[in-house]
Amino acid sequence: MNKIIDIEVSKSYKVHLGHENYKDIVQYVDGGKKVFIITDENLEKLHLKELTTILDKEDINYFKFVLKPGEDSKSLEVVERIMNAMAAQKMSRSDIVIAFGGGVVGDIAGFCASIYQRGVEYIQIPTTLLAAVDSSVGGKTAVNLKSGKNLVGSFKQPLAVLCNLDTFKTLSKEEFNNGVYECIKYGILFEREYFNIFLQEDFDVNSNRLLEVVERAIEFKAKVVIEDEFDFGMRRLLNLGHTFGHGIEQASNYKIKHGFAVGLGMEIVSKISRSLNEITEEELEEILAVMKKYRNIKLPTISSQDILSYVLVDKKIYDGVINMIIPKSIGECEIKEVELDKLKELYYLGTNNS
Repeated sequence: MNKIIDIEVSKSYKVHLGHENYKDIVQYVDGGKKVFIITDENLEKLHLKELTTILDKEDINYFKFVLKPGEDSKSLEVVERIMNAMAAQKMSRSDIVIAFGGGVVGDIAGFCASIYQRGVEYIQIPTTLLAAVDSSVGGKTAVNLKSGKNLVGSFKQPLAVLCNLDTFKTLSKEEFNNGVYECIKYGILFEREYFNIFLQEDFDVNSNRLLEVVERAIEFKAKVVIEDEFDFGMRRLLNLGHTFGHGIEQASNYKIKHGFAVGLGMEIVSKISRSLNEITEEELEEILAVMKKYRNIKLPTISSQDILSYVLVDKKIYDGVINMIIPKSIGECEIKEVELDKLKELYYLGTNNS
């Protein structure tokens, strides 16, 4: 069963969600357009042929640019290489970029599409749970600098999103759980019942609720993005766990993947919330239990000083203040302005309190 979710923003588009749905791409691409596919080495081997077979059948002219997997590819140096490759193929403003992969591919492909010849259309084809429920929807694109994550970017809504759940079958359990944490985030933010799916069930790629979980996650995000497309208000709620999560991710030199790092960040802010007498002790224990349940990795040792050094250059800082998302209860959170000189104190409160 396939679903269509409408994202009604300044440039509206549809999310095609389900199984064997790459054929839907012919709604957006015809033989008169060139297609520039950005993917990575793993996806090229595992799934790209499913897409290119359809393009070949429709006699669509396509080129591909294959990245090395991992955050190291999300850099301005790689952006320049992609731009030169697009120019070499004489890509024009009427042509289309396809992001075929996980979050790294989606972020850098979207960013390249936003700046090449001042903007060309692009289609998101997320191949991981994390990308499906997070980066493929909402129009945020970015690459990293050595001093921080996602510090160079733009807003660029895709032409469409095609999410084929079948690609999740080739994910490792670690990579799948990396995406589960983003789903849990939506439960803590918006709905207790959704949170309970992960607390009470052993949710995995074979769950008969997979389509429902992904669909609801996209709908949660879409509702926020529609109301606050350019991140001036309630969209900041989606940064739950990210203030410290991005710092943890970078301090580990990306050995801790994004979803797991956000999970650790959510633990910290939940402990801070308990210390501020917001969430109850029982709710804190439930949050900590669900985080532990899906953390099937060994965490490297990272110093608090390193984590805080990255947090202090976070792109969410305005005039010496950072917006931290604090749970008030499971299903409701608030945006709290925190002065930077208080941030260290709160961090230690969140890492020492249990």
